[in-house]
Amino acid sequence: MRAIRSILALSVLALAATGLLVLASASERSDMEYVPKQAFILVLSAVVLFIAARFDYKRLLRGNWLIGAIYCATVALLVAVLFTKGSHGSKRWLAIGSFSFQPGELAKVVAVVVSAWWCAVRPQKFPGAEKAHPKGFLRRIANFFWFDAYLPLLLLLGGLAGLLLLEPDFGTTMIVCAAAGVVMLIARMRWRYFLFIAALAFIGVAALMWANPNVDNSWDTRI
Repeated sequence: MRAIRSILALSVLALAATGLLVLASASERSDMEYVPKQAFILVLSAVVLFIAARFDYKRLLRGNWLIGAIYCATVALLVAVLFTKGSHGSKRWLAIGSFSFQPGELAKVVAVVVSAWWCAVRPQKFPGAEKAHPKGFLRRIANFFWFDAYLPLLLLLGGLAGLLLLEPDFGTTMIVCAAAGVVMLIARMRWRYFLFIAALAFIGVAALMWANPNVDNSWDTRI
C-alpha cells in the first residue's frame, strides 16, 4: 500500500511540474509573474494535501457535527457567490480581500465526503436498509427513497447541485453528481436505482442547459 501511495504521489508531482514548465514556456516575459504565483499555489496545495493525508477519516464517522459544519459552510459560500456581480452571465467567483476562489470547487470535494459518510453510517442508522425486495416499479422506487434511506443523501446533494445550477455552472454540477454516483456505486447501490437517478439527473441538467439563454442551442446545418 505504501508503494502505491508513493507512486501516486510521484505521479502527481510529475504532472504538476510538467504543467509548471508548460506554463513557463508558453508565457511571454510580461506574463512570467503567473509562474511564481502558480508555483506558490502548488506548494500550498502540497501542504494541504499532507495535512489531509494525516487526518484520520474515521473521525468523520464519530462526529456527525463535523460533516454538518463542512456541508453548511459550503452551502453558505455557494449562497454568498450568488450575490456577487459575476461576469458573462454567471456568478462563480467569490473574492475575500485579494484572494478569490470558486466555491464550486469545494462543493466537488464535499459531495464525495458527504456521500461516503452517509453510505458508511447508513447501515448503522437504518439496519433494515436493502433487506426489502418489493415487487413493482413504484414500490421499488419508494423502497429506494425511504427504506433504503437514500433520500437524505439525495436531498443533501440536491442542495449543492441546485445552488450550482443557479450560478449557473453546469460542468461543476455534472462533476458533483458523477462523483457522488461513483461513491454510491462503490458502496454497492443497486444498479437499477443508480440508473434511475442518473437518468433523472441527466434529463434535468440537459433541460436546464437547453433553457439557459447563455448556452448556444442552435444547430449548424451547414455542410
